[in-house]
Amino acid sequence: MVVNGRGIMEKEWHLAAQEHNKKTRANALNNVRVLSVDELSALHCATSLSLENLADSPYLRLVEEYEGFKAKIREIADSFTGRSSSPEDLKQVSKLLDNVLSALRAFDDRTKHALSQRYGKEGKEFNVFKVALSEEFDNNFAYRFSCQLRNYSQHTGSTVSNIQAGGGILYKTCKCKPNK
Repeated sequence: MVVNGRGIMEKEWHLAAQEHNKKTRANALNNVRVLSVDELSALHCATSLSLENLADSPYLRLVEEYEGFKAKIREIADSFTGRSSSPEDLKQVSKLLDNVLSALRAFDDRTKHALSQRYGKEGKEFNVFKVALSEEFDNNFAYRFSCQLRNYSQHTGSTVSNIQAGGGILYKTCKCKPNK
C-alpha cells in the first residue's frame, strides 16, 4: 500500500517475473517494476478479454462440436459390418452436422459482434476479421460450402439422407420439374 497525493492509501501494482531454480526446485518472484495506471488498465482489459474468450468462446464451441461430430462418424464407421445405416444413425449424424454448421455461423456472428462492441464497427480489429471472413468465403470452397450447407439445413431441411460404408461418393438423381 502507498499513500497518494491526497493522503489516501492505495494499492500499488507491481510487474513481477517468476524464476525457477532447477537445483533447489524453488520458485522466486522477482519484482520488476511498479505498473502505471495506464499499464494496469491495459492489463485488466487484456485479462478480461482473455477470460471472456476462454469462458464462452465461440471458437471453442465450434471445435467441441466438430470433435463430437468426428467421434460419432468414427463410431458409426467402426460399426459397419455389412449393415446399412439405421434411421437412428442418420438422425444423430444429421443433428451433429447441424450443430457443427450452427457453431460455425455462431463463431462468425459472435466474433464480429464482440469485436464491434469492443473496437467499434470502424475499428481495425473488426474490419480485419470481416475482411478475413470475406477472403475465406471467396477463396476456400470448404468454408463457402459449409456456409451454404448451414443455410440449407437451417431453412430447408436435413443435410444427411444416407450413410454408406466405403468412403465413396453417392450421387442421387433428383427428378425436378424444369423451370418454365
